[in-house]
Amino acid sequence: MKGDTPARKRPTRADVAKLAGVSVATVSFALNHDPRISPPTTQRVVEAASQLGYRPNTLAKSLQSGITHTLGLVMPDISNPYFGALAEQLEQVAIERGCTLLVNLSHGDPGLERTRIDELLNRQVDAIFISSAQSDSELEKLSRTGHHIVLLDRCQPVGGLRSVSSDLHQAAYDATMHLFEHGRRTIALLAGSDNPADMRTVGWRDACRNAGVPAGPLVSSGFTAQDGYLSTLNMLDETQNHIDAIFASSDLVCVGALRAVRERGLRVPDDIAMISLDGTFITEYTDPPMTVIRQDTAAIAHHAVAAALDADAPLTQIIDTTLILRRSCGCPNL
Repeated sequence: MKGDTPARKRPTRADVAKLAGVSVATVSFALNHDPRISPPTTQRVVEAASQLGYRPNTLAKSLQSGITHTLGLVMPDISNPYFGALAEQLEQVAIERGCTLLVNLSHGDPGLERTRIDELLNRQVDAIFISSAQSDSELEKLSRTGHHIVLLDRCQPVGGLRSVSSDLHQAAYDATMHLFEHGRRTIALLAGSDNPADMRTVGWRDACRNAGVPAGPLVSSGFTAQDGYLSTLNMLDETQNHIDAIFASSDLVCVGALRAVRERGLRVPDDIAMISLDGTFITEYTDPPMTVIRQDTAAIAHHAVAAALDADAPLTQIIDTTLILRRSCGCPNL
């Protein structure tokens, strides 16, 4: 159309070579910092590329090498402080390893999770981290595809997939035993999962058994604050408040449970002591401040990226947790 401005032609390596006075091959070597190219020549090529606004075609390069330097992440909910902290740490470590992280949400839906995985595979990512809502049998099918998959928050390997997780069994065991040390005897578990083999549930049961005390109520609460709130209200009504401690499977669940306890006219820790698993920043600002088992998201991210990129990484990495004492469990003067 008359008066239209023609589209600006994208600069090529040949354009850079012409401006810098070198060959096209020298441009490629210089932009990849090949030591065979002298520093003055490299500088001249870099300046010419900058002047022209030239950017290498990373897609073409990736197709040639089979490496895209991108990693995918599929997790249930970025608004959960634990997942937000973990995503941030994964991105930081990925950047340090020269990679870009693509974040996708499954909202805890196994079908949507599979869709997100397929989308990332179509993007030719080098590896995918998954905090999975799928069953072990479904994940075993995924392991047979030959793609680089790293499972997060899975203490046991599934098929040939690598996994990185906090020691969830020990975390639950330590939290429960600490509550027993405070003289509590009916310790409820707000378990996000309804899987009896979940390591948080197993650790809680093992602590009860070793203490010689019957396990308290087990509630499959989900992982949101609203889940924790509603589940705790129902539990308190059904047990007629005959519990004296709660171990919550996540910080958000614990925040919801704390509100429910107060609405029933009960005091923390006087009537009901509480400990949460995750140890995110929100537990520092509850009233009272929450005793937590803190997951080391920095260490999880470091080992997860290593599992994705390093051929010699172990099949399973279990990361230690830390008990952080505050007032909600009944510890004095904290």
